[in-house]
Amino acid sequence: MNAGRSHAPGGGRGFPPCPSWGLLVVVQILTALAGGCAVAWSASRVMAPVIRGCLDAWERPLRCEGGRWAFPDDRVHLVAETRDLAVVVDPGQSGQLRSAALFQVQWGRSSLRVYGPLGWWEVGFPSSWNVELDPEAVRAAWEAWRPFVGLALALGAATVLLVVWYGSACVYGLVVGGLAVLLGRSASVGRVLRVCLTLQIPGAWLMAAGVAGYGMGWLDLPGLAVVAAGHWALTLLLLVPVPFCLPRRGKGGRGRNPFLG
Repeated sequence: MNAGRSHAPGGGRGFPPCPSWGLLVVVQILTALAGGCAVAWSASRVMAPVIRGCLDAWERPLRCEGGRWAFPDDRVHLVAETRDLAVVVDPGQSGQLRSAALFQVQWGRSSLRVYGPLGWWEVGFPSSWNVELDPEAVRAAWEAWRPFVGLALALGAATVLLVVWYGSACVYGLVVGGLAVLLGRSASVGRVLRVCLTLQIPGAWLMAAGVAGYGMGWLDLPGLAVVAAGHWALTLLLLVPVPFCLPRRGKGGRGRNPFLG
């Protein structure tokens, strides 16, 4: 009776997909690396021009004594600016200059202030800071370490993605597994976890494409937020039918009646 029934690799039957752990891990790592590279590349497209502008505008050494920077004067001026990020030197944190950029980093004598759509946040420099920065040395260090910064950002983002996926899969798995039990479906822990991990991959690729689009300038930050919401919605949409598509208990596997021939 069951000769014509096809089974997907790893125990899955069409939907929901349930690949083997080996295949799933390989796909996850490749997806995480793609997302990490998209984050690093987009960050370089957005941040590198601002950093380069700040370094080019830096002409003389700066000294910090006891957590206070010794600026040559009290002039408030815009150092560098892009569509989403601006850097302003405001020694007294007067707030006189507000860029049109979405975020503004304002450097004062004793604190750093960040302006954003939801307001501003300020942090003071530690009183133990006693340093002197030479612009030529900082420029040389930036050029030397820039490739490694990008690599570290890509690998760090990929690691964070993997951790988030497994944490989310545990949460999704509790809901999916609970509903499957209530519906009389077979829901082993390993199978449910693999299904929840697998169904996050399409949304991850959508988010990676959105981050790359932001780096290309096709999306602004609000547009990227819409893509982020859409990638979560896509995952939830794929997870909704999972409890109803799992095999019923009692038709093979652990739920089979052991007294039947």
